[in-house]
Amino acid sequence: MWQPLERIKHERPAATWPAADEAARARLFQPLAIGPRIAETRTWVPAMVPWRATDDGFVTPDVLDWYRRFAQGRPGVLVVEATGIRDIPSGPLLRIGHDRFVEGLTSLVRAVREASEGHTLLLIQLIDFLAIRRRPERDKYLARFLAITDLHREKLAVVASDATARTCSEAELRARLIALADQDLQYVLSDRECEDLERGYRERVTDTQLPHIADLPRVLPGLFADAAGRALAAGFDGVELHFAHAYTMASFISALNTRACARAARSLGQPRPVSSHRYSPIAIDSQMVSAPCLSTGTRPAGLYWAIRLRVSGCDSAICTSSNARPRCRSSIHGRSDQEE
Repeated sequence: MWQPLERIKHERPAATWPAADEAARARLFQPLAIGPRIAETRTWVPAMVPWRATDDGFVTPDVLDWYRRFAQGRPGVLVVEATGIRDIPSGPLLRIGHDRFVEGLTSLVRAVREASEGHTLLLIQLIDFLAIRRRPERDKYLARFLAITDLHREKLAVVASDATARTCSEAELRARLIALADQDLQYVLSDRECEDLERGYRERVTDTQLPHIADLPRVLPGLFADAAGRALAAGFDGVELHFAHAYTMASFISALNTRACARAARSLGQPRPVSSHRYSPIAIDSQMVSAPCLSTGTRPAGLYWAIRLRVSGCDSAICTSSNARPRCRSSIHGRSDQEE
């Protein structure tokens, strides 16, 4: 085993362990008000991704066992995994975008209540996914998925020095594209088309040429509110809004995405009191990133939007730097794990 040239032996400080009454007085074990709810302690189990739901978003016995084990430790707050508010395929994650999911979520609440003997607040994290596809095979993409335009014909005519590319049938044009060398194909395709080929198709919040994307700022507040209503019906103590990690809402508020950020700012231009909604009995939390790559210039974007959401009625906000990874540079991409 490798050893450094200079081995420095550090003195081990004497251990001082708090007595039981001292530990009980520690802030970690003090109550914490979260909107209309009070957590008995400040121990918090954040949302994770156990991948134990069905592929269409229903609770399974494995999901119940997963959260039951956490609840047996009686944390102050336990947050259920990112739960989709729309029926966008996203792998074996929970969903809450329809009333058919309420029964299973109710059984999850019941399991946590019983395991913690009522000592743990249970929140559910709400998230929106944009569509994403697996990377296609090269020939399949060019033969089936690429939308042929006149620009493709023109570029192919140039790179192949063949004017017939401008007038040949679409089937013939696709066959010629398949036969192209990769370097020539990159010239013919746009940057977005190259990305679709190399990484798989993925929607972005800037794809406003798609009506359902252009409509998101109008429909998402209602979808989140309806999901919160189902959470209340299932017995959850609160909801956590997922505004992090390059998913839909993080894409809207990313300073790297000026158009989407402007749309989000306009939607919050006149702060609307979130907690005055008909689902006000539940606590409202939010999670977002405060990474330098999302800086607004004067303060990290996570902090900026946390303040805006707090003014709008959110009870608390979690800012994390866990998005400070290379993928945050692609924060305008909505992410999920949908198969083709």
